[in-house]
Amino acid sequence: MKEKLKDLVRAIWRSSAYRGILLGLDRLAYVTAKRAKSEQPYTLLLAPPTGENIGDQAMFDSAIHNTRGNVVAVTMSTTYRLPVGEDEARTRVIVLAGHIHRPPLVRFGVVRRFGGLVKGAQALIAPGADTVDGGHTHGSLARLSLLRLGALEGIPTILQGFSWKADAPTTVRKVVADLARRGVQVSPRDPVSNRRLQASGVEPTTQVADLAFCYPKREELPADLARHVEQLAGDDRPVVLLNTSGLINRRHDLVADYGAVVNELHERGARIIFTPHVDRSWDDDFAMARKVHAAFGNGEDYVVEQLLSPAQVRNLATYANLVVTGRMHLAILSLSQTTPVICLATHGKVEGLFEFFELPDLVVEPRPGCGEQLVGRVAHALDHADEIRTQLDSRLPGVVEFSRQNFALLESDQSTAVRPA
Repeated sequence: MKEKLKDLVRAIWRSSAYRGILLGLDRLAYVTAKRAKSEQPYTLLLAPPTGENIGDQAMFDSAIHNTRGNVVAVTMSTTYRLPVGEDEARTRVIVLAGHIHRPPLVRFGVVRRFGGLVKGAQALIAPGADTVDGGHTHGSLARLSLLRLGALEGIPTILQGFSWKADAPTTVRKVVADLARRGVQVSPRDPVSNRRLQASGVEPTTQVADLAFCYPKREELPADLARHVEQLAGDDRPVVLLNTSGLINRRHDLVADYGAVVNELHERGARIIFTPHVDRSWDDDFAMARKVHAAFGNGEDYVVEQLLSPAQVRNLATYANLVVTGRMHLAILSLSQTTPVICLATHGKVEGLFEFFELPDLVVEPRPGCGEQLVGRVAHALDHADEIRTQLDSRLPGVVEFSRQNFALLESDQSTAVRPA
């Protein structure tokens, strides 16, 4: 009965009637909203869902860092780590709970508040990530509808780096196509997603890479982790960051497969740093890391017990000879340091990422029994690390330039511009 009810709700979300109601109510909320007062001009940032995810935090940090002038960032909750350094002084964070996940009529009031911020803004940007491809149809429609308000206001509006599924619902595709026609910069973050969008009739599109590639900062590691990596620097045995994704493990029990990788690494004398990427109850990487470490780890392995900042992950990746991960943004932050990465694939977005670097063999499909394939890829990556680093080094500047294209519309507009590198 519960599953039948869920199927019914999903069917309603995918209907053209639901799309029309949601867009119509949001437009009414926008029309009746009062312009937000501000002493200085600002760019409005519609943040990714949650700061409990290093990937969302990385996109949040990059969106602020690469936008010139003042930024008003709208978040769903207080889970984000606030900007640091020079970015802090020019950023104001506003929490608007429910602006995505509440039903259309229930979110009317909070959309009015958002509409007032749109009316006061000089530009609107929103990292799309994998939240606009219809995986959660209502959530995708709600986020895209808020971007549509920027187009209605006539300000530069950018749907920044996002992935696109091959089977995205028609109702979601139509909204993205409408945004593109209205002049919104629609920015798929990998070649696979771009081809899928174009095949479904969405045009024009701007090919970009993920936002995290153009966020250059590194930060000091937590004291205990810093001491550990300093100790590892004393010999030439390989250091490997291993992420055991809680999200993937909801679909596939890969504990034994991760165990095969751990055993292979131990046989090679590698020191493993278990590196969780997400800290939330329904896809907790920390619980998976502890489980795999308890079953297969040894005394030289280290389990990171706090959620690192993206800038700390970039730092940590510089100490690693290899990264094995089920989380794409750990791959991105490591690739940006030219550290070889083996990544478990999800929905084509990882394949598209590695297409940038022409390294398709570093992608593995997650399924029970994939441990043997993972072990083979690990052995190859460690044996050919120098060649892989050379390939990454040659491709990375171009990928960073693609990443900066997330801000192309701001750069071309006279009222606001991307910050210098």
